[in-house]
Amino acid sequence: MAENRASAPERWERRASTGIDTGDLDGGLIRKVVQRAQEKRRYHFEEPRDPDAVVRELSLARFGQLTNAADVLFGKEVALRHPQTRVRAVRYETDKGNCFIDEQLFEGPLLTLLDRVMDFFQRHVSIGAEFRAGSLTRTSRPQYPWDSLR
Repeated sequence: MAENRASAPERWERRASTGIDTGDLDGGLIRKVVQRAQEKRRYHFEEPRDPDAVVRELSLARFGQLTNAADVLFGKEVALRHPQTRVRAVRYETDKGNCFIDEQLFEGPLLTLLDRVMDFFQRHVSIGAEFRAGSLTRTSRPQYPWDSLR
């Protein structure tokens, strides 16, 4: 077991992201994540106002260097270093054919990408409505469940 572990490849997200430091990370996004973690998950950070300490506490730095995960999650210009983090979203006119009515290329930290792509879905996913007998309110239902799209 010890030999296998020693020879196992290191995971990409734990590797050092060369040439970046905390100045290359989005401090506002880090603060927002800290606030959300404290409010919704009741997570306690030792030094919530220090981005370096937060990154270390989230295990996004190793041996004094930021990891690829830190870069992908919070990097200001992450797509320059990791082009695989770009998302291209397309809304086709029909399910058959190659004409599309909207196309967007999203770049940025992963958490920002998630929000932008979900906004794109919300603009383009059809919402159905059902009126139940005896009720004055309608029940709205997206074409696809939001959680499955997320």
